[in-house]
Order: sequence, then C-alpha cells, then structure tokens
Amino acid sequence: MSLITDVKKSDQFMEVLSAFFSRLSSHSRKFLWLAVALLVVAGLVTLAMNRHTAKLSKARDALFSAEQALEAEMKNLGLADANKKADVDKILVGSMAQMKDVAEKFRGTKAAMEAELRIGDIYYDYGESDKAVDWYQKAAEHSSGSFEKALALMSMGYSYENTGKCVEAVNSFEKALALGEESLKGDLLMAEARCYETMKDFSKARTAYDKILSQLPSTDHAKTAETLKANLEQ
Repeated sequence: MSLITDVKKSDQFMEVLSAFFSRLSSHSRKFLWLAVALLVVAGLVTLAMNRHTAKLSKARDALFSAEQALEAEMKNLGLADANKKADVDKILVGSMAQMKDVAEKFRGTKAAMEAELRIGDIYYDYGESDKAVDWYQKAAEHSSGSFEKALALMSMGYSYENTGKCVEAVNSFEKALALGEESLKGDLLMAEARCYETMKDFSKARTAYDKILSQLPSTDHAKTAETLKANLEQ
C-alpha cells in the first residue's frame, strides 16, 4: 500500500512540475514579445532623437552659412553700417533668400527662429519697418524661451513705432513686459512712455516713467525717466 501511495504522490508531483514548466514557458513567450516590443520602441526613439539632433546640426550650419553670405553681400554693397535706407529685397537677393530658406526649411528649431529675428533686424535697420513687423511676429510665435520671445515682441514694437502705429507698438511692449524679463524692462517702459507722449497721452506717459523710477531706482533708465517726466510737467 505504501508503494502505491508513493507512486501516486510521485505522479502528482510530476503533474505539478509539468504544469509549472508549461506556465513558465507560456509566460516566457509573453516576456519575450514584451522585450522585443520594448527594443523596437527604444530603437524608434533613438532613431527619432538622432534625426532630430542631425536636423538641429544642419539648421545651425545653414544659419551660419546664411549669415556669412549676408555679411559678405552687405560688405560688397557698402551696407556694413545700419540705418541706411535700402530696398533689401532688391539688393540682398541671394543672402536674404538663403536666410529665409533657413527660417522655412528648419521651422521649429532655434536656428530658424534666430533667422527670423535676423531677417526682421535687416529690414528694420535699413528702413523697412513694415516688413520687419511680420518677421518679428514669426520669431515671437516660434520662440521657445521667454527672453527670445520678449526680445522679438520688443523689436516688433519698435517697428510699429517707426511706422507710426503707436497703439500696436504699446500692445507689443505690454506683451513683452508680461513675460517678466528684467533685463528688458527699462527699455520697454521707456518705449511705452515715448509712444504715449507721441499719442499725447501724457498721463500714461507719466505712469510709465513712475514705474521706471519705482521699479528701477538708481539706474540710467531712472535718471532719464526723471528728466523726461520733469519735462512733461513744465
């Protein structure tokens, strides 16, 4: 009887052991498929990252090449000094087209945003502020950092101011101020006050000067604001 019992126990043990290995084999296949899936995902992510890195590198190289072409063309035409009136699209045909190609082809990269800012600067520097506005607007929309966006908005405000659109200029300055970039605050508030004076809104001009005096004391901006505010009250 004992022998029979032992045999039965041995059979039961083998059945349990067989079932265990069967389940292990089934789970192993699942784990194998999971591992394969994870490897595929990791490969795709790595590929995407490598492509993105390559795109960023190409964008930087393209921007550098466009900047060199622009500087060379400006020098050859005697336009090295800004503030000269010039029809940029007619005399800087090649280099401006190259710079615009960077902005379009590599949109979404920092290089493309810097190209947009540079194009805006060229139009602004050579007396075409109306064209500069559009490019500064693009740069502001495509900026990933608050400083770059504030800088683009401030430049757009200056361009509006140059074209006599002070309401739009103040709006741009306000948006830039809202980004909280302290290094630009003095210039932005001074620009606001200047626009308000142009619009004969002296009350708001005083308010802008007061902000400079209270928020930026003992600075060159504060000294200038104090003088200009005193002139308003004469």
